This record gives sequence, C-alpha cells and structure tokens, in this order.
Amino acid sequence: MATKAIPVVAAKVAATLADYPAYVKPSAMTGWGSLTLAQVESMRWYSDSGLTTELASDPVSSDEIHVKVTSLTSSTTIYVDYDGVRSKYAVGATYGRNAVWSNYAMVLHAGGDTDSAGNITLTANGGVVSGGATGNIGSATSFDGSDDFFEMSSKGGIGASGWTFQTWLNATVASSQGCMVGLYDGSGAGGDIFLFKKNTSTSFQLRSGHLSTNEFDVRPTGSLTEGTWAMQHASYDNAKARWYSDGSLESTTSKIGSADPFDDATIMRVGARTDNAQYFQGLLSELRIADLVLSDDWITTEYNNQDDVGTFWGTVTDAGGGVTANNSARRQHLMMM
Repeated sequence: MATKAIPVVAAKVAATLADYPAYVKPSAMTGWGSLTLAQVESMRWYSDSGLTTELASDPVSSDEIHVKVTSLTSSTTIYVDYDGVRSKYAVGATYGRNAVWSNYAMVLHAGGDTDSAGNITLTANGGVVSGGATGNIGSATSFDGSDDFFEMSSKGGIGASGWTFQTWLNATVASSQGCMVGLYDGSGAGGDIFLFKKNTSTSFQLRSGHLSTNEFDVRPTGSLTEGTWAMQHASYDNAKARWYSDGSLESTTSKIGSADPFDDATIMRVGARTDNAQYFQGLLSELRIADLVLSDDWITTEYNNQDDVGTFWGTVTDAGGGVTANNSARRQHLMMM
C-alpha cells in the first residue's frame, strides 16, 4: 500500500475555493512518476493525513485524475493511498466520478461523447470521434469544420441563474468560423446562446440572440494564435457576461434586454450551430459547463492548475502508514452498495 502526501504551491491558489475539482497528473509531478491504470483506479483520496476524510475522484486515465477538494487553500495538502488491486468506485458512488462534478451541467474530458457529470447523453454526427488527438489535458477531439458535431439529449439543467463555459481549444485554421458550444430554440432564427470563433480573425465571442435581438455580446480583447492551445472561460449571471483568456478577465458586458436567453432553448450542440452551418475546425479538450458563475479567483487558479500541473503541486512525498481497519471496512461496504 503506497500512501502519498501532495502539497499545493501557495502562489498558484488565488483564494480559498470550495469543492474545487483539482487536476492531478502523476507523471508531471516531482517525486511521483508514471503509474499504471490499475494503480490509479485503486486510489482513495483524503483531505487529512489520518486518512479519515475521503474525497471524491474521477480517474480518467493512468495519467489524468480529478479530485474534488472540499476546501482548497494556499496551504492545502491532499493525501492518497493505492494498491493496484482495488476497483475504482462506481460512477454514482459517494466518492465516485459523478460526485466530483456535482456543480456541473456537463464535463467532456476530450470534448467528446461521455459526460462525466452524468447528466447528458451525446450523439456523434458527421463522423466525429471522441478523443484520438493530444489535448492540453489528456486527449482531445478533432472537429473537421464541415459536418462534425455532438448533439446532446438536453441542456443538462443549465439555467438563467448563472453558468460558466470552460474549454481548452486549438483553432487549427485561423480564418475559419465555427461554434464550440451552442444552445438553441430549434427555429434556425439565430439560436439562444453560442460561443463561437469569428471567421474574420482569430477572435472569439459569446453572444445571446433572443427572438433575433442580442441580449449580450462579449468578446476577448486579444486574439488567439493558430495551432496553439488556449484556455477560454465565458460566464453569465443574468446581468453580465464575462470573457476570460488563459485565466485572466478580458471583457465584460451588461445584459441588454430583459428576456431570459434560456427560456426556450431545447437543443444543445458541441462543434456546430443549428443555423448557418457554422462548424468548428480544430481541437477541443476539457469542455465544462458549470451550473454556477465561477469567480475570477477560481478561474485564475483553474488555469494555473491545468496549464502546468507540475508547478501547481509541490513535491510528492511518502506519507507512510496506511488505511485503518475501519476505513477499509467502510470502503468495502461502499463498493458493494
């Protein structure tokens, strides 16, 4: 049984954050190294050295893990034990995958067809295949710009009270125009809300169209470099829309009208709009929609964590010890539930 202590680097955490899904990549972290998938799936995570307060985790692969840290501070250390024998938790278990993303309407680790939040079923169209390309985090999905998209069974409960889109994207053709995420009313009259890349430049925008009237239109002040990964966040709180590039706030705009831009949205897609054939050309990785407005500090910390996971965490050390008999019995009980 291996037990490790993993401290955060203080300067990388902008503020105390509750229920933060921390990204862990063993091979990139000092003092750890490559692990097998069996080792990763046997991991149990804790917020204390006594291994008494367990944390939910989402083991995506042998080198991609997301751990829901109940309270992330500049002095946080998390702990993990693993034996390469235990099975990973079921997705709906107390400490399983879905629990990591309880505040999210959708989470696509490869920009593809499996929602790790457990809310939405996606259908591939145009021959698009989830994964298969290298992303800034784990794998990515390549969209051809002509007919590739994923259509979702619903909008996943996303409401007008506030949400945040997040994605890593790599626009492979600077002159192309295409939609990364869109929610629509199905009429083809402009849709309700969409996050897309303009065809006139490497700029992007988040725009709402409600009955052909824009409720908000927010765009980053800078531009993206073709063929380079960049992290984008766009949020909306029923009063303002905000755009962040690589963890920094770039633009804010107030809502123009009084209508709810979600009140008649019925269709949700990744990689295309329903009107004007606006298909995205490039790579998408780690696409998330949080069902709340993430703070500036959260977004900065998230960028620090995902952009360079090896400098977000300090040196991984052996913590010694192991699980207590009570904890082992409790976990075996949970696994059988």
